[in-house]
Amino acid sequence: MKIDVHGSCVGYNLIKKDDEKGFQHQANEIESNLFFSHVNIAGSVLPALSVIPTERDFDGWDNPCCIRNMITDMSKTAISDLLQSEAEWLVIDFYDFARMQWACENSSYTHVAYMQIVAPEYYKKIEHMVHGAFKWLDIPTFLWYPLIDQYFEQILPKYKDHIILSRVHFNQYYLTENGEIAEIPDNQAYLGSYKDNEKIRRLEDYVITKYHLKEIDIAKYFFADYACTNDIFAVHYEEAYYSRGAIILKQIIEGDKVQPDLLDLRSLRYKVERSDKLLPEFRNAYFIKSPWHCDKLLDDLIVALTPQEQEQNKWTILKIYEWLESNKKILDESNLRDFEKQKILIDKFDEFSIHGLKK
Repeated sequence: MKIDVHGSCVGYNLIKKDDEKGFQHQANEIESNLFFSHVNIAGSVLPALSVIPTERDFDGWDNPCCIRNMITDMSKTAISDLLQSEAEWLVIDFYDFARMQWACENSSYTHVAYMQIVAPEYYKKIEHMVHGAFKWLDIPTFLWYPLIDQYFEQILPKYKDHIILSRVHFNQYYLTENGEIAEIPDNQAYLGSYKDNEKIRRLEDYVITKYHLKEIDIAKYFFADYACTNDIFAVHYEEAYYSRGAIILKQIIEGDKVQPDLLDLRSLRYKVERSDKLLPEFRNAYFIKSPWHCDKLLDDLIVALTPQEQEQNKWTILKIYEWLESNKKILDESNLRDFEKQKILIDKFDEFSIHGLKK
């Protein structure tokens, strides 16, 4: 089964990840086909630049994947290439909407590398056309949401209901190579920031609702992890994200019913277990940006606890979420008001705490 990817590592690495360690995915029979990395989806419907670079312009820069994608981004061929692809499925993600772009002529391209450094002679040809940097998320949506619509109007006839959106979540903190927790430096904000999460979520909700896309929504459970690719990056998640995401991807393709609005208890359990492996002085910090993004009524109760209280009661909290998954339908169909439902959840917390828990 061949899959095209238009987005970033957030989507692509659920299918394939090339490094010395390699992640052991559960989707080995799935084969990646076209991969457009950091070729912004809204920018893909804009006009091509009047001067297009060639691979020769990048002589001396040993990064053929980035070079190919930069040329694709500037020539605006991503959509036409997708329409000619033999793959039946398309995975997309919206990471690049939070990443810095360059406005050039009446078009744009994604900042992957400084053109004046990696292609100095080419940059001299377009320097006078470069207007400056921007982020799509900083622009009023009425100016660029129509570009999103144009994109889907073009690709939907080919992929139909075979489009999967891998949702993005930007981390404020990351796990260091020493197993400590540190804040991602502010000077990395041009690559996407946790401050962009709400806007990204609104964009994702917009396309899911309007175009009935399938979705993978587990990035919110995972920290950024230096061990992923030996770098500090807000969307290079803990290893379990990729193996868990690959399982969900496979389930969607095989036609299994995957309900993204329900809790993903495997991801949640991973968070609780992972915190036990951290140094004691960092376990509370692991809950600073709460992993409880699961059900608003219960989330609101949990985040009211201090990080220390969350860490101390993490197994009880997990048990409540497990109970909620089995009983959510009953609560939703009742005539109880929200505070009455929360009272039930609080009582369950007390019950599980009193009786103790088995891991």
